[in-house]
Amino acid sequence: MNRKEFEAIAPSIRESIIRMTRRLAPDNTDTGFPDDVAQDTLLKLWTQRDRLDSYRSIEALAMTIARNRAIDLLRSEKSGYHVSLDDYDSPDSGPSPDESLEATEAENRLTHIMASLPSAQQAPRQTHLK
Repeated sequence: MNRKEFEAIAPSIRESIIRMTRRLAPDNTDTGFPDDVAQDTLLKLWTQRDRLDSYRSIEALAMTIARNRAIDLLRSEKSGYHVSLDDYDSPDSGPSPDESLEATEAENRLTHIMASLPSAQQAPRQTHLK
């Protein structure tokens, strides 16, 4: 199946999936749930487009994929494993791992350079750095 053929059938399949998903999960129709299921299903169909010609009914395949995806999503919501990313603190609160590594390496280089100085020069500089 080529792109034009897929684009011709995708809108009708999408509408069918959304209707079916609204019947399966009437409580989730306002959350974008039907659209998510439709998008996931169409993506899966697109990735399998080379094999779609071997199916008698692409619509039936799409509905089966959509039903299974909807059930998977509903189960994951009920099991409590669904976590919103909004619940996490922003990682901007401290230095990034790269910045931490650079600071550690700079400190190690400075320590190595200080150790190579004669002892008479090390004492005043170490006092200044502390």
